Amino acid sequence: MTTKTPAKATAKKSAAKKTPGVRESFKIIEKRSGRWSVLDRATRKFVNGAEKLKILVAKGLVKAAASKKPAEAGTEA
Repeated sequence: MTTKTPAKATAKKSAAKKTPGVRESFKIIEKRSGRWSVLDRATRKFVNGAEKLKILVAKGLVKAAASKKPAEAGTEA
């Protein structure tokens, strides 16, 4: 009698994250929620904030929103 790993457990684990491939020194992972994670392979820590956005925009995975200029506070008469 042989024991096998249930197919559901294996499929669930593989469906949890999708990897578009190895990219430079970062690993880019798509979560089930549709968001992206960026893992720095050298430090094994996740990258956040502006650096993460910069990497994802460079790879074409997300579009950067155009920065809005502050509206003029008042008009001169």
